[in-house]
Amino acid sequence: MRYSIAIVAAGTLLLAACQPPDDDKQEQDAAVPHPPIEETGDGGQVSSQGGGEPAPATAGGTADAPSAQGHGEDLNADQTAVYQSSDYRIQVTFPRELEVVNHAAGELEGVDNAGQADQDAAWKAFAGEDMDGQRLLTLAVPGDREVRFQLGASRGTQGLSHCKDQPAEQAGDTEATRTLDGVPFRRFEITETDDQGFRTVQSYRATYGEACYAIDLIARGDGEGEGAAEALTRLQTALDGVAFTE
Repeated sequence: MRYSIAIVAAGTLLLAACQPPDDDKQEQDAAVPHPPIEETGDGGQVSSQGGGEPAPATAGGTADAPSAQGHGEDLNADQTAVYQSSDYRIQVTFPRELEVVNHAAGELEGVDNAGQADQDAAWKAFAGEDMDGQRLLTLAVPGDREVRFQLGASRGTQGLSHCKDQPAEQAGDTEATRTLDGVPFRRFEITETDDQGFRTVQSYRATYGEACYAIDLIARGDGEGEGAAEALTRLQTALDGVAFTE
């Protein structure tokens, strides 16, 4: 019996000797990548003015989410232009026929007349007043600036924490998960109408590489939005061209 106890005790000492000291464990923990950015899950609901606590959402999981890309027509290099931001590690390849309204924090190739940076542009549709971010790129259908592709990004605390929040006005059955270049985005769509006409917004939201990315396809017009879907299909080629460079 004494021999058995001695063997057990020796084994316990051996296991304890194999454990790294606290300092070594801290060094190991420091080498592990940062955990994912904390956000409001799949996104809660907020008012279009921002503020207030997000309400629970009902979005499904991101596993095997279908892609939102691949529906645009094929374009060769002579027909395309490219916006690329090394700062935000994202690029958009789009038809040259689309008008560049403005761009920032990146470079353009294949565009002769590009719009300038618009410091006053909201970085995303339905952004709260306390959400800091930057509009990176705005494209418009030629001859119709009311149909736009908008790309923005934020590394601010509020922008990241509420990245996927949807406006309270959004109908629940329009919500879905779609991927862009393999990255899962929350997608929602909302149409607003008033005496001036309609505004339809198809929005994509995702956190990736320590930033929140917001893509909005926007159509404005008269009536109640009957022609919005057809108008927004003209921006599909820009959505097809979204890619992350790292």
